[in-house]
Formats: sequence, structure tokens, C-alpha cells
Amino acid sequence: MSQKNFTEHINQQMRDYLTSKDCSVVFGQNVFAGSRVSGLGKDIDLIAGVKSLNTPNIENSLMATGLGLMLAGTSSIFIMKQHDFAVLGLDQLINSWNLIRNLKLDASFIILMVVVDTGLEGPQANLYNLDEFVSLTRAPVYLLSTKENIDLAFKAAPTPGLHFMAVGQSQMKSAVELQNTDSICAGTGTLLKLSPSKTKTLIVYFGLNVQLAFNLVSRLLNTDISSDIFAVSNLLDIQALVDEPEIAKYQNIIVADSGKSLFSASAEFERSIRRNHAKVVYLKRYPSPSWSEVDAVEFEFNDSDIECIQEALGERP
Repeated sequence: MSQKNFTEHINQQMRDYLTSKDCSVVFGQNVFAGSRVSGLGKDIDLIAGVKSLNTPNIENSLMATGLGLMLAGTSSIFIMKQHDFAVLGLDQLINSWNLIRNLKLDASFIILMVVVDTGLEGPQANLYNLDEFVSLTRAPVYLLSTKENIDLAFKAAPTPGLHFMAVGQSQMKSAVELQNTDSICAGTGTLLKLSPSKTKTLIVYFGLNVQLAFNLVSRLLNTDISSDIFAVSNLLDIQALVDEPEIAKYQNIIVADSGKSLFSASAEFERSIRRNHAKVVYLKRYPSPSWSEVDAVEFEFNDSDIECIQEALGERP
């Protein structure tokens, strides 16, 4: 039996969520035509009680549609094929959402975004700035980077209000089940235990492609530094992440952020945990002219990052 990939597991979680509703709406461009956003919309229109709408690219109006449905007590999902287009709806996401967020709401509005994290594919396929949406809306942004994090996001989905979910394009066709890895679903993310023996070093990963953190683990092993990974689930509640019991078990923390936001939740987390852990290292990508080049590649950890970790942990030869 073939393993599910990220797209299939997200689609299954969406279908389970929608099946639990008497009435709901799912909309977006080509959600129920062609590839159905690479399969994210597969069979959703067949669910009883679901009204499915193929829409043009009118993001500001579509954000207003989701907020209006929520006010009327109907839950909805907007499947957005590129995160870049979300900025066209900021007027509704900021001003209209602020008008209604404190009202008694009985429905949720989920915005599921595909982030093009496979390298620059054009001027409108370059955004990877999820932290800004947390800051502007004060709504949760769920990073669908592991099977467990996908499950956590949809477990929270029935909560009335606005929810963002983001999946990396680089991961959509990858197997969602990690092989030979002990995965623990914690309240704020997924702990991936990789070291055969107990290790004191943990990589806390903020991003959508957890394979980048696995690559860092492999490179650190070449320098005799073993580590586990904690894949963060939600960018909103950083204090809950600081208080996460699974993270507290480790002495040394490597905070690794593969997003493009200049001011980020990962930086706030890094500042907050310094008083609780022996050694903390922060790795973050920063703006570079290369991102505007057609052949720009996705973020990778390089030799200088490894040397920085070795020096901070006192492991440099």
C-alpha cells in the first residue's frame, strides 16, 4: 500500500472536517477544476452539505466572503494556490477582521495557502512571509510541516474565528509519514527523536520543509553533534512554545527559521528561551538580492552555520 503524501493527508483532514459540518463552503480558483490545486480540492465537492465554488482571482472579495459567511454562522475554507496573493486581501484581513473578531462567532474561516518554497518561480511566486500575517491579524498561522502538525491544525479548525494554514510546495508530493523516526505530537508541534541515545541538543524548526532540519542534523552528526528536531506548529502562541515541556528537556537549543520575514516569531522565541537553556543558537535567512533572480534556490544551511553552532556549543575543534 502506497504512503500518503502531504497533499493527500491535508485533503483527508479537510474532508473529515467538512463531513462534520451540516453546511459549509469551500472556494478558490480551480479548486474544483483541472488539478484542483494539485489535489488539495479532490472530492471535496462530493461531500454532503458542502457548497463548492470555483472563483476568479479576486482575493480581497474572497476574504470578505469568508468573513461574511463566518458572521452568518457558516464555516468556510478558501484554498489559495499561492501565498503571494494573500496580500491582496489585507484590507479585509486587518480592518474587517478587527471589527468582528470580538463578536460572538459560531463558525470558522480557514485560509489554506500554498507557499512556493522551491525557489523563485516568478515575481508573484516568491512570498514566504507568514510571520507578518500573525502580526497583522493576531490569528493563528499553522505550519503544515509534519503529519502531526497537520492533525493539530485541523483539530483546532472548529474553533470559531480566523485560521491560516500553510503548506510548502516543496513538500506536497512527499510522503507525510517519516520513516525510522520516533514522532511525538506535542501541544505546540512535533518532536522528532533522531538520536539513538539521549541528546542534549534540540533543533527548533520554524518553517514548512522539515527536510531542511533533517539536513542540518546530518551535517551536525559529521561534527559529532547529535540532535533531535522540534517542528513548530503554530506561529501565534510563542509563550506556549517557550513553556513546551518537550523543549524544556534539552539543554542546548538551535533555533532554525527558513521563512523570509525580517521580524519573526522565531526571534521572539529565541529571546525568551535564553534564560532557560544553557546555550542557544539562532539561524535565520535574511534578505538577499539573489531572491529576485530566476534561478534562486531554497534556503539551505551552509558551512558558516555549522561553524557557528560548533562555536556556540563549544564543540569546535
